[in-house]
Amino acid sequence: MSQVTLRNVVKKYGEVKVIHDIDLDIRKNEFIVLVGPSGCGKSTTLRMIAGLESISGGTIEIRDRVVNDVPPKFRNIAMVFQDYALYPHMTVYENMAFSLKMKKTPPNEIKQKVNEAAQILGIENFLDRKPQALSGGQRQRVAMGRAIVRDPEVFLFDEPLSNLDAKLRTQMRMELKKLHMALKTTTVYVTHDQVEAMTLADRIVIMKDGVIHQIGTPAEVYEQPVDQFVAGFIGNPSMNMVPAKLTQTDGTYTATAKDLALRLPAHLNGNAKGLSDVVLGVRPESIVPVSETKEKNSFKGEVIVSEITGSTSLLEINLAGVELMAEVEGRNITGSGEKRLFSIDAEQVHLFDPDTGQRI
Repeated sequence: MSQVTLRNVVKKYGEVKVIHDIDLDIRKNEFIVLVGPSGCGKSTTLRMIAGLESISGGTIEIRDRVVNDVPPKFRNIAMVFQDYALYPHMTVYENMAFSLKMKKTPPNEIKQKVNEAAQILGIENFLDRKPQALSGGQRQRVAMGRAIVRDPEVFLFDEPLSNLDAKLRTQMRMELKKLHMALKTTTVYVTHDQVEAMTLADRIVIMKDGVIHQIGTPAEVYEQPVDQFVAGFIGNPSMNMVPAKLTQTDGTYTATAKDLALRLPAHLNGNAKGLSDVVLGVRPESIVPVSETKEKNSFKGEVIVSEITGSTSLLEINLAGVELMAEVEGRNITGSGEKRLFSIDAEQVHLFDPDTGQRI
């Protein structure tokens, strides 16, 4: 059952169309993430669901009720913004209680709901403080608490962690995931950070230029990207994209780029039939150092730049004349100019149509 439904939704500013006929079904209790580069339309889509932006065409339904012309306060949604949007002159308690007071909720019920939300978020000791006396993470918890007390049908998050430092973002991601598991409220979350999308989402909606390119689980969009944009956007570091020529010998295809000739696995042979030019997609983790030339699809390579990231190293390498990024286990390869053998796991490569960008 869908909790939120978008059908042929369009948004125009004058003659400029920024959202192009998107369709989206958001299931009850689902955590769905809208992700894409700046200007892709993800925040505009979220604001249209909230009622903060009007739509230029199509329909938006929340629990089978068309809300195209319903004001935000009557949509039973709660939104958490990037900048927290807390009232600086109010205490934490007053900030969290404000919307309930506006609805003339009885004081005892307000107190109960605020205390319950504060306990869930671990801010029960800060209820008498004002926002300026809180850290960024604590302020974000207050903003979430203000949303929780309303007991909405849908939570909307607009890049809520982008103002936090890297360590606190990681911590708050875990808090958000646990919060969703506890409350089981339908959640729509907007971010430009694909790591946030991969770690938080039940399903990811990947957008570009107002168009949805793919909807799927984190595993689906990573392992089966529909096109070059999705393949390059999801994954850090990005997938290597190499223009290549296809040749066939005894029913087996080989993709060749300069001196790199990669024999394709059987499951790609059928897809490659009749093609001559392709884009070869190789994930950095599919390139591994090996010690013997007898390894399948092994090539001589030279390390151009090495970066130690902790338990792994990122290597920019020249592999058989092609520059690629590799992500390898350990910290043992650090020398620029070092020559090594590398093998490509052909079972994990992708082929893309160079004209349409679609995965073959």
